[in-house]
Amino acid sequence: MLTLIENPNHLSDTANLNNPFLDELVRQIRILDTTNLYRHYSNESLLSLLLTNKKECKHLQLDATLLQLIFAFYRTIAARLEQETGQITEAFINLSQEGLGSVMVVCGSLLVVSQILRNASCFGFESLDTLAGEGEKITQSAIKLAENYFEFPSLTSAQI
Repeated sequence: MLTLIENPNHLSDTANLNNPFLDELVRQIRILDTTNLYRHYSNESLLSLLLTNKKECKHLQLDATLLQLIFAFYRTIAARLEQETGQITEAFINLSQEGLGSVMVVCGSLLVVSQILRNASCFGFESLDTLAGEGEKITQSAIKLAENYFEFPSLTSAQI
């Protein structure tokens, strides 16, 4: 079971919570929360669910809550990609009970993210900066692939 950081107030000291990736991640977690489990959680508390201590992760089990958070992370990448490219995107996750599986993000007809997840029960990040950085790194890589494939016209200031 995931443990929530009791006092996430320290999060705002180390991370920019106005990051577009983190904003979209909060939005995706709330969208996937069909049972209203997180309705009273602040944005900082929601993000803290993805912060893990690598020493303690061996004691965590792969449960529905963690699966939902993993899906929210990759769905955030897909949503940011869709915002940037205008193409329809989708994230696909296939995980076994042991935590081994794969993740794919498709943009239009192009596979832009393909990753293998090992030990998904340890999925998480040490800080919000790391979370935002890793998410943006994957997103920017996917955007670059999509731009090369779809050949988006570059807009000049005169066209805008």
